[in-house]
Amino acid sequence: MCSIKYRNIIKFTLLFVYFFFCLLLFYNLYRNDLYVNYGFSYAISRGEIAYNDFNIVVPLFSPFLYSIGLLFSKSIIVIYVEQSIFLCIMFYFLEKMLNNKIYLFLLCMILPYPLKFASILFPGYNFISFLFIIVLIYLEENKKDDFIIGIVLGLLIITKQNIGVMLFLPMFYYLFKDIKKFIRRLLGFIIPTVLFLLYLILSGSFYNFVNLCILGLTDFSSNNDISLFYFIIMIIGFIYVFYKFIIDKNIIYIYVMLYIIVCFPLIDYYHVSYFILMVIFIMLYKSNVDVKDNIVKYICILCVSI
Repeated sequence: MCSIKYRNIIKFTLLFVYFFFCLLLFYNLYRNDLYVNYGFSYAISRGEIAYNDFNIVVPLFSPFLYSIGLLFSKSIIVIYVEQSIFLCIMFYFLEKMLNNKIYLFLLCMILPYPLKFASILFPGYNFISFLFIIVLIYLEENKKDDFIIGIVLGLLIITKQNIGVMLFLPMFYYLFKDIKKFIRRLLGFIIPTVLFLLYLILSGSFYNFVNLCILGLTDFSSNNDISLFYFIIMIIGFIYVFYKFIIDKNIIYIYVMLYIIVCFPLIDYYHVSYFILMVIFIMLYKSNVDVKDNIVKYICILCVSI
């Protein structure tokens, strides 16, 4: 038992270092929206009020989460450290479900072509949403407390509203099948959403939130082009998950199908990569592929080399 504990400590320490240097080197020349997300968290750490003092088109949980470390240091390196921790948390839940197949997922995650899956390393609300869905699937598959599942759904909706609303919808299935499950999930869901609503009301930013995050999305979606290549890839991924749902009526397939909303309105490599990577996770999770320990070593060497 002690040996397993130490192996896990070493494994997650090496993973943290690996993710940190991926972020540090990969985004050294290619940062783009990282500066914007850093700016949101930086503003919150200075006490500025979102939607009043600065514009943002998503709810606040993600920038608030990343702002915690900035209370101690304003360096952008803090964001890299926090993201490396979140990636290790994601790895933990994925490993619980995939076992050694997690290393195949890790290999897919850093492939640069044809979809830039490495973009999932990017810190921000899309990654936090992805992480919450992984946690949600883990909770569903292991029959965890419905109250906790409700809290995760609530955190999803205050991380990215369109994803949260879509994944909230399957909960109504239990309204007719198991009212107790529905009530417990609803109670859990209410806690983070009410806290966020109270913040908006007390800070006087409720009207601007509605204007930017709900009404403003129609303007945002009207000025974007659709990539035909990524649209086709997205549809293929959706059809595969739908086919799996027809065979095995499991709520996790519904979650993944609804997660296609992450691709809209920007059907580009970045957003489609998130959806397809979730599809790859489902493929690995439900496959009978057996990854031996010696193969894991070669995969890890390949990941570092890439």
